[in-house]
Amino acid sequence: MNSSNNYNYSYSLSEDEDENIMSYQYHNANNNSSQYSYSSSKNNIIDDEGFIQEDNHIKYSKKNKRSIWNRISYPSNCSKRKGYSIVISLFLCLSFILILFSFILWSIGNNDKAVIDSYCRKASYRSNSDNDDAIDNSGGDYCVFDSKSFEPDYSCTPSFINRSMQYQYNSRYGSSDQFTPPIVSVVIPFYNTPVDQFNECMISVLDRQSLQNIQVIVVDDGSSLQNSIQSLHQWKEKDKRIRIITHKANRGLPASRNTGIANSIGKYIFILDSDDLIEPTCLEKLVWKLESSPHIHFTKGYTVGFQAINYTWQVGFEQRSKFLNENYVTVAIMFRAELFQIEGGKSKSIAFGYDESIVDGMEDWDFYLKCAEHGYWGETVPEYFDWYRRKPSSAQSEQWKNNQGVKKQLFINQLKTKYTKLYKDHYFPNHSATPNPFSLQVNHSIFSNHLIKHKPRVLLILPWLNTGGSDKFNLNLCKQLVEKGWEITIITTLKSTNNWLNRFQYYTTDIFLTSNFLTLDNLPRFFCYIIESRKIDITFLSNTDLGYSFLPYLHQYCPSTAIVDYNHMEEENWRNGGYPRYSLSMQPYLDLSIVSSNHLKQWMQSRQQQQQQQIDNDKIQVSFINVDPKEFEMNKSFRYEIRNLYHIKPKQHVVILYVARLVPIKQPIEALSIFRNINDQLADSSGPKFSVLFVGDGPLRNQVDQYVQSYGLNGVVKILGDVPTQDMKKIISASDIVFVPSLMEGISMIFYEAMAAGVVPVGSDIGGQDELVDKNCGYLIDPSQYQSTLIRLINDPQHLSVLGKNCVERIQSNFGLDKMGDNIISLFCKSYYNNFSKQQRQQQYQQQKTGSIDSNIGVEMAIQAIELHKLQSKNEIVEQELESLQKSMENDRAIHEEFEREKLKLVKLQKELKSVVYENEKIQQEYSTYVKENENLFNKYEDILEDLKECKRTIDINNNGSSASIKINI
Repeated sequence: MNSSNNYNYSYSLSEDEDENIMSYQYHNANNNSSQYSYSSSKNNIIDDEGFIQEDNHIKYSKKNKRSIWNRISYPSNCSKRKGYSIVISLFLCLSFILILFSFILWSIGNNDKAVIDSYCRKASYRSNSDNDDAIDNSGGDYCVFDSKSFEPDYSCTPSFINRSMQYQYNSRYGSSDQFTPPIVSVVIPFYNTPVDQFNECMISVLDRQSLQNIQVIVVDDGSSLQNSIQSLHQWKEKDKRIRIITHKANRGLPASRNTGIANSIGKYIFILDSDDLIEPTCLEKLVWKLESSPHIHFTKGYTVGFQAINYTWQVGFEQRSKFLNENYVTVAIMFRAELFQIEGGKSKSIAFGYDESIVDGMEDWDFYLKCAEHGYWGETVPEYFDWYRRKPSSAQSEQWKNNQGVKKQLFINQLKTKYTKLYKDHYFPNHSATPNPFSLQVNHSIFSNHLIKHKPRVLLILPWLNTGGSDKFNLNLCKQLVEKGWEITIITTLKSTNNWLNRFQYYTTDIFLTSNFLTLDNLPRFFCYIIESRKIDITFLSNTDLGYSFLPYLHQYCPSTAIVDYNHMEEENWRNGGYPRYSLSMQPYLDLSIVSSNHLKQWMQSRQQQQQQQIDNDKIQVSFINVDPKEFEMNKSFRYEIRNLYHIKPKQHVVILYVARLVPIKQPIEALSIFRNINDQLADSSGPKFSVLFVGDGPLRNQVDQYVQSYGLNGVVKILGDVPTQDMKKIISASDIVFVPSLMEGISMIFYEAMAAGVVPVGSDIGGQDELVDKNCGYLIDPSQYQSTLIRLINDPQHLSVLGKNCVERIQSNFGLDKMGDNIISLFCKSYYNNFSKQQRQQQYQQQKTGSIDSNIGVEMAIQAIELHKLQSKNEIVEQELESLQKSMENDRAIHEEFEREKLKLVKLQKELKSVVYENEKIQQEYSTYVKENENLFNKYEDILEDLKECKRTIDINNNGSSASIKINI
């Protein structure tokens, strides 16, 4: 080996498309040129300022050239041959130690435990006054965009200052020099975009986006307006995730997008126009949609059109071949980067991109058909993700010439020429997901998205966000947590209409309806991703089968969070106890169980004894669901409005309120029977009258309607159906008694709400009802006493009034919502330290990873739970089809019975007709006989008449010869 090699280092400048890039090259004395570069990932990307290994060069932005010497790797033979290599090695080691030490300090400062530690020690949750971020559920100055509303608020855009943003998405990705490879590159063409519109776009993409680990490439397509250019560069200075690439001349949207795509380094590429907006969780959900759907190449959500024209658009890639005649989607789409076949090197380009010759619009439509021609297609996530800014029609027509009149037809003809496989061969890709039973995705290192935490955070795992008592508790809990300084993430596990989504959005934007964008086999690792990304302190679950089934998995793979569940009531006739039984079976994986009543706590402890489980009395705690007294206080205006609406005018009228889902366990038919008997008993009485407001919907609705009709109760019982939650306050204020004859209850939510308004509860003495309703404010009685008790209250308004006042006092003194919030949070703090410290959890995690006995139980239980859920879903579909067939059969039976009745009527009519025909024939025969007899008589008459005439002539002749007169009588 020649030891006389001489080494020197030189650099040269080369022009890149957006900025000068410096290249370092290593030379030796033998004229053998060797080049060395440092890479931190398989993509050879060091940071977002241009450190990319291309053509054996290390490229970097001149802004970061101060750190280049720490990024060069030297050849090993150099270190052996030169003494100063030791110094360099020591320098690198010291640099590494300093970086590591800085990282440790940074980690300590952002320890996920430190925030909740400080919070719980200070007990700041006991006062709302210290929290400046507290909000009012009534809305106040905050807004949410409710697409299901009759008149959505289109001014409530994702960047609107009053949009409810109770979750702060902060990270160090945009401010730190330390580079992390982005998961998404957002490509935004820019050409003289108005400053306010571009600012709104950037706010939605950078400041308010849940996925922070992104790269934003803005392609300035030759802008000339200085204020627009200045705004763009101001954003660049503010956030290091932004990279600006400038075209010297205007080349159009297709070329700008291609330039941005060619310079992207993300695994996924999201296209967005510079004046459009996206919802806070848009990018994160689209990434997970593609991660869990390998059969598609791109995806997007629904669209909100705003500004010149306001509308919502729920049409997407499911239109498939209809795209041959019309473009149905906006450009806000996330693609797999591999689709574009990005070519590296000095001249960055893509082999598969937008057609740059199309400059009059609809280039995106052309590209979608190009994808389809090559067998690529996408799916739509059924959520509103992008806000498409609509311009006045004149400006829109000028921009979209290829979508107007004759030119549109010419453009379609060009598409037909380009994509013969689609138009002539009638081909269109129709890929579907391939089921992979008994499998689970457990790779948790897909990408990082570490969000800075300044407040304690809780993850709520719920089945859905629908109307119901338990859902109202979840909503109240969110309100309390936000008011007391928490940030909330919500994950739902079941497909549903989620009618209360907009109400939960007042308290958090971090809501994930997983059935919209995630497959079941990705759900467990998504839980862990959220826990790690948000640094979740408490994972809270309630009424969710999948949530309970995934607990061993969560305990194994993401042990940094405390896990708490909440149960409302036991259900002996459903799964041998319902969710409380789930809770007992999962006690080893729960840090705390919270229940709604002492009754339920005693039931669970009794079950533990029966099953010979180890009992830890401290691990099951009680927290009543409670109610906001101000929300449901009696309102005389509401009382008059509702009573007048339903024609309940006399003041002496007592109004009984029945509120429940119309299912057998709530006994709606039995309640109607009691009302009928009371009505019969008081019909002749001169005392007070009563009316019933019957609220609810469900499987027994038809029977309820038939009962009311059959017994003539329309004047007494007012069937209201499913009343919107915002109107329930009015209904309660119009009432005097609330009657709930359920067979099973924890503590009825309607009792809490009604008592807050002074409405007297009457119901069965079951569950924990007696912990709320005492003898001074209502009646919990045997069902045999329902009728007599209600009659007594109807006839004694004074006693009813006293009970109502006692109800209000009891709620205000003992069951206010603020007390529930304080209690739950104190239990959250308790649960965090309950079983294991964080260090013990991490140690246990490492033991499980190295192959302890139960290291695979979590995965297997999750797999079994997913397969069971699939079977249950199929079973539900079969049951629905069976129910539909049964209804069809019942309808057919009714039709058949009606046919039989009509058939009998027809037979009867046929017999009657036969009898009539017989009678008619008989009459006709009689008539014929009569006619013949008449004819004979007439003939006789004519004969006699002729005889008479002959006789008269004879007499006349004889009279000519005699004066005698002869009279002949006939």
